[in-house]
Amino acid sequence: MALQLNKTIFIVLPAIFLASCSSKQYFVPEESKVEKDQQLHFLYNHNNINYLGYDEVVLSNGSKFNKNGLEINSSLKNIDKRIEDAIVWSEKNNQIAYLTSENIIALFDKKSGKTIFKKRLEEVQSFDRRVPKPVFDGENILYFSLDGKIIVISKNGEKILRTFSIGIGRDYSNIIDYSLTRDHFIAVSHREIVSISDIGEFREELNIRGAVFNKNSSIFYIVTKDGEILKYNSKLVIQDRIKFPFARFISFGIHENKIILIESNGYIIELDENLKNYKVFNSELDSENCFFAKDKFICDEKILKLPL
Repeated sequence: MALQLNKTIFIVLPAIFLASCSSKQYFVPEESKVEKDQQLHFLYNHNNINYLGYDEVVLSNGSKFNKNGLEINSSLKNIDKRIEDAIVWSEKNNQIAYLTSENIIALFDKKSGKTIFKKRLEEVQSFDRRVPKPVFDGENILYFSLDGKIIVISKNGEKILRTFSIGIGRDYSNIIDYSLTRDHFIAVSHREIVSISDIGEFREELNIRGAVFNKNSSIFYIVTKDGEILKYNSKLVIQDRIKFPFARFISFGIHENKIILIESNGYIIELDENLKNYKVFNSELDSENCFFAKDKFICDEKILKLPL
């Protein structure tokens, strides 16, 4: 009897496994929304992406591009061995503000060769590689830590002026996008949005893939992990929303008042700012590595030029 029971289990389990695999659902656009004849503008660079971060992308040939689509040459080598383990950094007026993988924030002065500020924060087990660089903002420096904090220090490194916490949980709690203007500061992690202004502080928890900010505007968009795009104001009131069932968006940005989203199965969606009208393009993209850079998407072996 025991032998027969084991045979039954052996036969049934694969059937269940196959059924669960075959039941996985994918995004399929409405036929009427798919553009039939329009040709997308691809450039072929034959280089894969080696590193894809928040502020820059590094190709397999060593080329680096920033969010403006400009090729850059940034390195901490030959400056000081103490800061070569930085994962992100910014430099201004001979000062280097940086963050390490051990969640240490610091400020290094090139002129004196000294570290004038250093603070070790709580270590994390894992983090999203889309970590923003420190920001020199007037008399202050903003750091985005791996445990989901925004830490503001004075530019001379004398003291911490303020700390905001946005992280929820210990894994992947770091900030992945933000908008800083005269009127507001909005930060986004995988699980929460926080908006801070003279009006007050507003928060909302959500299952977030990323954000799309329109320069100098208080209106922004959140892309969720289940294929929804939500339009918010700075008080975190939802202005509109649209959902693409089963879509998994891997990269997105805004260009000429159009929100462009790349879906994991190669579909490209062009959506208006009011989330009312959209077009779908069936592209030849077959990689999940894509980086939005102002007027293009830099992907493995291809660059998609905008507008579509």
